[in-house]
Amino acid sequence: MVKNMPWSTLFYKLGGAAAGLAAAVWISATMNAAGRGEQAMYVFVFSLVSIVCQVGSASLVYLASRFDVNRLLIQSVALSAVGALFSAALLFVFPVSSFQLVSLVLTGLLAGIWNAKANACLGLSQIKDYNQIAIIQPLSLLWALISAYYLGLKSDMNTFIYCFILSNAITSLYSFYIVKFTSIHSGEPQYRNLIKHGGYIQLANLLQALKYRVHYLLIATYIGNESLGIFANAMMLIEAIWLISRSYATQHLSETANTGMHKDIRVRTKTKTWESVAFTALACALVYLIPENWLLRVFGSDFKGISDIFAALIPGAIGMAAGNQVAHYFSGTGKNHVNTLTSALGLVLVAGMSWLLIPRMGIWGACWASGLGFGVVAVVLWITFYSEKSTKMIHS
Repeated sequence: MVKNMPWSTLFYKLGGAAAGLAAAVWISATMNAAGRGEQAMYVFVFSLVSIVCQVGSASLVYLASRFDVNRLLIQSVALSAVGALFSAALLFVFPVSSFQLVSLVLTGLLAGIWNAKANACLGLSQIKDYNQIAIIQPLSLLWALISAYYLGLKSDMNTFIYCFILSNAITSLYSFYIVKFTSIHSGEPQYRNLIKHGGYIQLANLLQALKYRVHYLLIATYIGNESLGIFANAMMLIEAIWLISRSYATQHLSETANTGMHKDIRVRTKTKTWESVAFTALACALVYLIPENWLLRVFGSDFKGISDIFAALIPGAIGMAAGNQVAHYFSGTGKNHVNTLTSALGLVLVAGMSWLLIPRMGIWGACWASGLGFGVVAVVLWITFYSEKSTKMIHS
């Protein structure tokens, strides 16, 4: 089982997670729990903007091996620009300042650009190039935050936003001027290919992002930004462990999208799921054994109770690992509507349970809602998987 671990991808993802963790620690130490909560809400809104800006780029994993990739990139970036303008209109609904609105739209566009190149690399099985692009953003964000501090800039939200924009700009430049494609197909792509597949994928990602973060809105509303900061850091530890499952899923998606009709796709999905769940459970146990006093030395005394919150989130982490590989099986075979529907189900469950439990149980209600949502989605995905009589690829 260990020899099948995608070590290269895991190494890069752990490196990115370590940089992201270090950035969160830096923010926690310089902006305290309330500041960390405010920053978490900003990143949540950014994730929604980036989803809109990446309708074109999301489908490149599946389309890059079937059409002219350079034309796909041009069309994808054009769709990112349209998505950025659309996001600007939608953001007027949120209570954000003019500066934050402009920053969110600009950063969403930049993220759409570098994700287009990264997803094209993944679709062409250039896993190393994909990993290198993905790790640049968290590393450059950490560098920018530390540089801003030593340059004497105030540690506040505005400084974080400038650093966030800079990190995405650096990643975009790196992806387009350093990474080159090793193979290019001659098929002529159409915008409808990008919009059809990307629309399903991003709708699923939107529902998934809301499922991951709907707690944030309710915790901030009913409990406050300080509690949100503690919960956000506990979630960050869980998401670091999710990188094990996501490393398997990244490799599995690339292999599935390029395999065709081979019968071993389904067998590989089952095998990778068992391995992913086993390593995820082991990692959760190891992190839980870390004394809370050690974590408080890292994050600060404002984050008391983080170990218990982490423990309550473990069932959700296991549920996510159980469903991740089969979800990427459906993406790799072009059946993105399955993930869209199951993500919608998960969102309804998590949002509904959070709305009922958080006002009564506080943060613990958010933890229980998370475990239920991920667990049910994993079960539904596997029922759908086993209900298929054979593996068929959808190309158009």
